[in-house]
Amino acid sequence: YRLHRDSRPTPNAFQNVVEKKVEMVGDRYVITYDLEYKSFDEVKTLRLQEIKRKFDSISEHAHVMSSCGFMIDANEKANRDIEGLIKVAKSDGSETELFRDYNNEYHSVTLEQLEVMQIEVIKNGQNIYQQKWLFEHQLEICTTVEELVAVNIEYENMNFLSVE
Repeated sequence: YRLHRDSRPTPNAFQNVVEKKVEMVGDRYVITYDLEYKSFDEVKTLRLQEIKRKFDSISEHAHVMSSCGFMIDANEKANRDIEGLIKVAKSDGSETELFRDYNNEYHSVTLEQLEVMQIEVIKNGQNIYQQKWLFEHQLEICTTVEELVAVNIEYENMNFLSVE
């Protein structure tokens, strides 16, 4: 007799494939499979790693809709760049500086707008950390693997453009 395998399921990151016993079905032998969750500690470790990985990604690629009316980068480099433009504007006494937004479009902005954008970048960074801490807390209070898997770990950038 030939051994026939039913389709082997594809597990997600939190599951293992468990091979069941060989059974005779009609005139053939068949192996079936089940999916089982990994242990609570393994799944929790994977979810904590996911929080960190997604946090690192959003921190590196952060962007916000500025109250100035356009999308701006909101990562550490953007904060340094805006700080540099603020220092230049203050030292030169210039009324406007050229600013390149998230979509690589140029805008003539005032010192006041630069200071607003810098605050927005800082607030978004703080908000990302708060989301990270919330996700970690949500995992800490879980008591089952199903609860761990159900936690939605999706970061969001802020929007400072007021809708009227």
